[in-house]
Amino acid sequence: MQPIPPIGCHTVHRFELPLIHSNMYVVLCGGDALIVDPCLSQEAVALLRDSGVTHCTILLTHEHYDHISGVNQLRGSFSCTVICTEVCAQRMASPRRSHAAVFPAMFFSQGPEAVRQAAALFDTHYTCTAEETYSGVLELQWHDIPLRLVELPGHSPGSAAIEAAGTHVFTGDNLIPGTETLVRLPGGDKTVYLEQVVPYLRRLAPSMVLLPGHGPWCRRSDPLVAAVLTP
Repeated sequence: MQPIPPIGCHTVHRFELPLIHSNMYVVLCGGDALIVDPCLSQEAVALLRDSGVTHCTILLTHEHYDHISGVNQLRGSFSCTVICTEVCAQRMASPRRSHAAVFPAMFFSQGPEAVRQAAALFDTHYTCTAEETYSGVLELQWHDIPLRLVELPGHSPGSAAIEAAGTHVFTGDNLIPGTETLVRLPGGDKTVYLEQVVPYLRRLAPSMVLLPGHGPWCRRSDPLVAAVLTP
């Protein structure tokens, strides 16, 4: 996999949640870390400790368990500020609404060994909280990186896109290049997705770096993106 283009002068590190391969992104600056969708990862924790990180700003693209599973792990070692949509915060307070309660069952099609591994790895009672929530659009500054968080329900009620420096967008599961966006899970809404998410993604510049919730990064101009956004 090609290295992710940096955000300004900042390297973007990527980590994966085992079994389901959900992406966690980490950007470092001094003793601070900007983290998008933290997953359970001892490797990520080691990077943060080795880099002298003391505070993590955590941004969430949505409330599903595989994209929030590392929040409490990070809270155990670092000072953290979690920011997400108001709806995301409400839903991740419930294992049922974040799908944590049924997460191991999602691996039935992969066979009993995958279900066993999922049951051992994932916490079906998991909940977490946020320090700051928003509706609509929230603009922030993290060191020299301007951030724009845009509420975009579709894949889930609490979904959002996270724009960084006008060059990168963390799409969560509203866009996984080459894969039809999943809207059939409870809370997903195909009509809302077509009315809000698709127009937003189509407006992005061709050179925009897209950092999805699963799989490798790409640019907006990638044919795999066009295929997903074509009815």
